[in-house]
Amino acid sequence: ASLTAPANERPKFRVLRDGVELPADDLPLQKAARLGLETRDMELDVAFDDGSTVRLLEYAVPLLDDQGRPRGSIGAFVDVSDRRAAEKEREQLVSALTKHGRELSVLSSAAQELNKVLDAGAIVRTLVRAALQISEASSGAAVLLYGGAPSRPICQFADESRQNSACEAAEFGAADW
Repeated sequence: ASLTAPANERPKFRVLRDGVELPADDLPLQKAARLGLETRDMELDVAFDDGSTVRLLEYAVPLLDDQGRPRGSIGAFVDVSDRRAAEKEREQLVSALTKHGRELSVLSSAAQELNKVLDAGAIVRTLVRAALQISEASSGAAVLLYGGAPSRPICQFADESRQNSACEAAEFGAADW
């Protein structure tokens, strides 16, 4: 099948490079036969009238006569459509991952900033202190709350002067302060 054949014998396809149709005289086999130019690793799309497209990796070398002038050409064409489709899919996945990675980074930064503001332990201590004040507890009253990690109690005393030493003792399991 040759695009330089007589009009009634030409195949029903177009050859494109980067979306632009190549003139028949610029096709690798034609250039090799006419000008003696070798083509290596050229990817071209062959677009058929039915709308389908095939990506070909093309090689063409001239056949030379005794004087070294081109007298024809020979070529090899490898269908790399599946490889090209996989490359495009990979590019799309990398793009999506990059986008989601940026989004996750922004969300992570926001969460870190919120954690600075929303210290759960400080919130619980404030609530417990308020509860102790509301209940008019004696200065020796204490509340120990154990969350997900029993070795780290959230501790609050009605008498804040006892707060640090008593809570440190509670964290290490001391029974008597």
